[in-house]
Amino acid sequence: MQRKELTRCLKAVANERRVRIFEALRNSPGRTVGDLGRMLKLSYPSISRHIQKLAACEIITLDQRSLNVVCHLNRKHPLLHAVLPLSRS
Repeated sequence: MQRKELTRCLKAVANERRVRIFEALRNSPGRTVGDLGRMLKLSYPSISRHIQKLAACEIITLDQRSLNVVCHLNRKHPLLHAVLPLSRS
């Protein structure tokens, strides 16, 4: 991972709402953007913006299913292994 990309991805994970998205996807894999918004009590524009930042760093993957976008953790991403163990509380 290049320094510029690493910096961008570290900024993406340095956000409490995005850490909550990690936790939600860890506990309930394969959720739609709308499901995550309802679970985390975030508006659709807000959850969409956070999801896009995480997807741009490939920390999560997006799967278009008809009208829904399903989110999955990219368990192979190196930053995910650093962030998830820290997000217990």
